[in-house]
Amino acid sequence: MDDEPGLYRAYADAARRLVDRGAIAISSACGYTVRYQEAVAAAVKVPVAAGSLLLAPTVIRHLPPEAKLGVVVANEKYVGTDLLGTIRDPEERARVAVDGISASILVESELKRPTGMAPIPDSDTERHLTDAVQRLLAAQPHIGAFIFECTEFPKFAPKLRRLTGLPIYDHITSRGIMLEAMTCQRDPTTVTADQ
Repeated sequence: MDDEPGLYRAYADAARRLVDRGAIAISSACGYTVRYQEAVAAAVKVPVAAGSLLLAPTVIRHLPPEAKLGVVVANEKYVGTDLLGTIRDPEERARVAVDGISASILVESELKRPTGMAPIPDSDTERHLTDAVQRLLAAQPHIGAFIFECTEFPKFAPKLRRLTGLPIYDHITSRGIMLEAMTCQRDPTTVTADQ
């Protein structure tokens, strides 16, 4: 997804319409929409989580200083500094390694296929996703966690967590954090380890 200046306003307008219809939070499954996070958040008075890449600064800080963050995207051609812009510190940004599945059937043909065609086989997407994860681990053996950018990736995350033994964050994680914070009803008298 290329950056389109007109989309900032379109995303903000769409968010306002959602809130007018009763939305109490707004999220996006596509990680590339992180570029519209600030515009949407400024347009509404509800929490906004525009995709999994929004988690990058937090996940980097979860890791030891020498560890890297692997980011797997649908099409690596679209991941420039603007999509990693939520990581403001250049030293932290240098700890991010990106790979993608641009050679997969999902990326090569999904948007070109007429509606109603047979779905793309999960096996092709899973193979390309697994290959991207393994390439990142081979190139960057100190990867401590992954962020999966694409809407289609969460269904493969459990298997890849088992394969790598590493945390994998995705748009479901991002949305879950936001919704958990909005709905959690903890007993205020409960003592936790951080008190």
